[in-house]
Amino acid sequence: MRTSTEAYRRLAVVASVVTLVSILSACGKNTTSAGNKSSGAVWTLPIATSTITPRGVWAAVAMGHLRDPLNTFWQLPFRPAGKTTWTNQVEATATATNGGLILASAGGTLLVGIRPSVDLTFSPLISTDNSGLKWSSGLLDTALIPAAGSLAVEANKTAGAVTASAVTAGASGDSKVESDEGNLSSWRTVGDLRSLNLSAAGRACDPRALTAVGYSGENLVVGAACTDAGSNGMFTVGADGWRGTGPALSASAGSAVTVLAAASQGSGQPAATQEAFLLGLTGPAGERPRLVVVSSPDGTDWKVSSAIAISSTRAVVSFGPAPGGELFVLARDSAGSIVPYVTSGPGAEWVRLPDAPPGTATLAEGHAGTLEALAVNDTVLTFSAFDQRAGNWGTSQIMPVKIEFGSSNP
Repeated sequence: MRTSTEAYRRLAVVASVVTLVSILSACGKNTTSAGNKSSGAVWTLPIATSTITPRGVWAAVAMGHLRDPLNTFWQLPFRPAGKTTWTNQVEATATATNGGLILASAGGTLLVGIRPSVDLTFSPLISTDNSGLKWSSGLLDTALIPAAGSLAVEANKTAGAVTASAVTAGASGDSKVESDEGNLSSWRTVGDLRSLNLSAAGRACDPRALTAVGYSGENLVVGAACTDAGSNGMFTVGADGWRGTGPALSASAGSAVTVLAAASQGSGQPAATQEAFLLGLTGPAGERPRLVVVSSPDGTDWKVSSAIAISSTRAVVSFGPAPGGELFVLARDSAGSIVPYVTSGPGAEWVRLPDAPPGTATLAEGHAGTLEALAVNDTVLTFSAFDQRAGNWGTSQIMPVKIEFGSSNP
């Protein structure tokens, strides 16, 4: 963890908490069980994740005293392609990381958003296309929402030609979508929550927040938290306004949908990569919430995974790409165990793996196509590889992380 100035070090994660509460509280407004409304449950949006690029695998995890926002600092582990060990590249952020790190990748490019803390209202950005040997910087003058899907890079662009989009929110929690104008410090608003609410496409959703962005081919897809059970929560936005997109969800009859996250599925090569969206389905009171993944290479031929029933709308821990073009979901069960699910992609069934090690924050592709769990215990990050033959997790690396506790105290 590293900070820039003394003033910045005095800023902490309170703003992150306020923003998250305001966004998710907004998601719960008017969500009664009458008519076609949902039961009122509010989803927790995951932040921790990993992503695969041709040059290596990156992850974002929170470490430190996780129950104390002032002493929680996000780290940026990296494993170069072909290497067996991970390093921590968080120094590249050059700022306090209390608010969280948001990852997005396409082709050889990794884009990292640093969420603001406390009184700051902007999000610094850094980008690399050469394994972190050189970084470019940018700036969003608004705050990325606290969600893994709040930042996206166009999947069909090659390194050096990044087109990015983001979901941001002001102090009131009102969310909007912004896209860059050729560089990472010049952004324009392409749509906001108010305009979606007023659109014909938005009426079937009754959206209470924008929650994620991703690309299906060259099409920007925006996810929302819906309170009406008549939408899949997925939209495109352009000069002609908002339009619905994505597949019909047979599993969502009578359920409101929240788009929880987006992840690049594939090897990281542009031709092999497409965005997958994690959707949370909330039905009538007493019905268990469910998760499905949807994806399309071009915005037309959508595939839908089978559904996972989970313990609660606050149970999702992480979502991201797994080795071999697969996808993973981590969710807590009612007993508190962290349960990994893996699928070969939308349209396929989910496979439940043995419970991940305690403290697992996310999964990532390990050496030689293995699947590794990244487990946090204060200042120690433990990597455990899944042995398919033995059906268990075995420690592959232990990484102590130096954290300057108290550096963000006011």
